[in-house]
Amino acid sequence: MKKVILITTVIASAIVVSCNSSGDKKADENTKTKTRADSLMDDIMAGHDASMARMNKLSVFKAKIQYALDSIEALPEKAKKASGIFKVALDSTRSKLNAAEGSMNKWMDEFNMDSLENNVAERIKYLESEKLKVNKVLDDINSGVTNADSLLKKAIRQ
Repeated sequence: MKKVILITTVIASAIVVSCNSSGDKKADENTKTKTRADSLMDDIMAGHDASMARMNKLSVFKAKIQYALDSIEALPEKAKKASGIFKVALDSTRSKLNAAEGSMNKWMDEFNMDSLENNVAERIKYLESEKLKVNKVLDDINSGVTNADSLLKKAIRQ
């Protein structure tokens, strides 16, 4: 009986070790066979994820800017006129934030992950183009958020 348990334990251990070894080989193969298209897709998804992470901040700043604009509108006429330059800056920043949000939504609507899978050369061209687009979207979002943050902090200091 002890021999049966010993043999069973040895066989089970051998199976576990061999399964883990083949899993490691597959992981190594996956990292070795990563194609240009796979790398581009990873870059695109990283740009998308970074953009999406900033979208909440963008929405917060849009709301703060709208609140500031509404507050200016509620001021007496003389104070409203005195706030004219600030109001223009708020409107401009709100437009930038809206444009960045619109660009993100447009890019997401138009992006096709499975585009040209049967034509590697054309797929790489498509993905390179999409990488540029998503990076532009991320830059626009970051620029808009930075601009809004700076503008609102400046207004608080004054």
